[in-house]
Amino acid sequence: MSASRQRQRDRTAFTLLELLAVVAIIGILAAIVIPTTAAVRNSALKARTRVQLGQWAVAIDLFREEYGAYPAFATGAKVNAGAAAALGAVHPFHDLLAGRRRDGSALPEMVGATVDGVLPPEAQNVRHVAFVRFAAADLFGVDAPTATEVGLLHEAFGGTDLAVLVDRDGDGWINVRDYPQWPAVGPPDAPLRRIIPAEPITTGIRAGVLLYSAPPGATAAADLIRNVP
Repeated sequence: MSASRQRQRDRTAFTLLELLAVVAIIGILAAIVIPTTAAVRNSALKARTRVQLGQWAVAIDLFREEYGAYPAFATGAKVNAGAAAALGAVHPFHDLLAGRRRDGSALPEMVGATVDGVLPPEAQNVRHVAFVRFAAADLFGVDAPTATEVGLLHEAFGGTDLAVLVDRDGDGWINVRDYPQWPAVGPPDAPLRRIIPAEPITTGIRAGVLLYSAPPGATAAADLIRNVP
């Protein structure tokens, strides 16, 4: 090999120091970009959950306009309370607002028996009005659900522990007169961690409908996602 060709090859090849510098730069960029991407995704899912809960709250308000009173949900004030696993079986919250079963079948015309004093969906939404259309992601989440979560209503993070409260006495406030205790919710990554809104239930919150959930990593009431500020 001629000396000139050897010098040209030396000029075009990377040195070990240059390679290490490139690797270091890539590492620094990854350390900056990856957390930023995660934060953006987290913010987007929070916004999507807030919109989702807002849509359900609007559907509940539409029910009240149609029938003159808020629906009575299953005991426990939870969106998935009283839900059976089979898609053709009863899911009180879904069936009341969708006017049909989760599998698309019609609500029965025969009025079923009350459960814990709560009328079944077909006895409340007697005209089978569809106040909202639940998406597949609402029922099955963004990830593969576990056997116990199939057919339950999910928020954008995939959580199924969702609270729903309504102004039962019509005074414009949701408080202790409506619910002696507000339900606690747990984030999907730590379901045993129980969180409730910060408002004293004696004072309550000025709203007709309140839905809330706890996103992953939530540890305090301020972290809850709600349909109202």
